[in-house]
Amino acid sequence: MDEYKIKSNETVSLCFVGDIHCGSQQFDSEFFEYWIQNMKRTSNKRIYVMGDCLEAATKRLGNSSFRQEIDVNDQRQFIVETLEQFSDDIVVYHDGNHENRLSKEFDYDIAKDMARELGVSYCKGANIDTFTVNGKEYNVSTAHGKGSASRRDLIIGKLLRDTAKIDANIYARGHLHHSLNFTDYYKSKNGLERKYYLCTGSFLKYSGGYAQEMQLNEVSPAYQILNINRNQKIQITEVDSLDYEF
Repeated sequence: MDEYKIKSNETVSLCFVGDIHCGSQQFDSEFFEYWIQNMKRTSNKRIYVMGDCLEAATKRLGNSSFRQEIDVNDQRQFIVETLEQFSDDIVVYHDGNHENRLSKEFDYDIAKDMARELGVSYCKGANIDTFTVNGKEYNVSTAHGKGSASRRDLIIGKLLRDTAKIDANIYARGHLHHSLNFTDYYKSKNGLERKYYLCTGSFLKYSGGYAQEMQLNEVSPAYQILNINRNQKIQITEVDSLDYEF
């Protein structure tokens, strides 16, 4: 278990990246480059790869394979080459439903293969990461996520239901492409404390893609960073592509 002893204005940063969908026509490469540069500037970081890094379209999915900008081999190479510079900071690499397409069709777990090449832990379901900051223990539950919910209020209820039987104080899920965070309360041996919930966003533009075709709610590419300071106080920052010029 990692133990952080931090002081002054230092923080431990939990950084979530997933639903990149490299290869999709809607992949926002400029915003993803912004995430890369942000990670280079961030110290004491713990990176959680949340799945659906690849588009991984197949011919069994209508015409989606013909709409990919690059093939799966090049998608894989791009993600591995990008993430290998952060491999020492990656806590876990999750698969997603897009990578799982190849498992179903060819029994090839490409996400597991990529995690092996990066030399990082791999998880096909939910993972619990435990560490301490100045003596206080944190338990982070991560998974790609599943199912659907189109509105923010429905997503909040879904996150609460999906994690109800998991003992942690920070929960992060991807898959839904929304970026949001909220808190709830629980009674611990130390008194009333907060639990933190995150839906970790995506790197997909809306216009011209599946979401627009299905008339889903339009959302901006975004990602989340959770910072813990020396006094064990938590602050969550949503980085939204609408707020930045590239």
